[in-house]
Amino acid sequence: MKNARRPDDAELKLVTMTEDADLLFVLGDERGRRFIWRELGTNGLLRQTYSPNNSEQCFNAGQRNAAIRLLDDVMRVSPDLYLTMQQEAIEADKRAQLIAAAQRERGQDNDD
Repeated sequence: MKNARRPDDAELKLVTMTEDADLLFVLGDERGRRFIWRELGTNGLLRQTYSPNNSEQCFNAGQRNAAIRLLDDVMRVSPDLYLTMQQEAIEADKRAQLIAAAQRERGQDNDD
């Protein structure tokens, strides 16, 4: 592109503000927070990237980098909503464990 002009600071600031507003919109709803939490986990935020296979290790590192960038955006935009998202995930995990335990118990009762 021969005559492409570079965006000025005001344009870049507007883009950043729009992206931040988009993320706040997603984080403002429990469903959006669940989605973000899943993305952080799916992309291996807290997993090691090591693999004896170099290609797999590079892929894992790239996924983790995407999760780190997303977390950085969330923490920049609203650390409080990150804490809310984390607490909701903990509560959902507890509910899932209780349901699984009840299902196992019912399965054992049906075997008698």
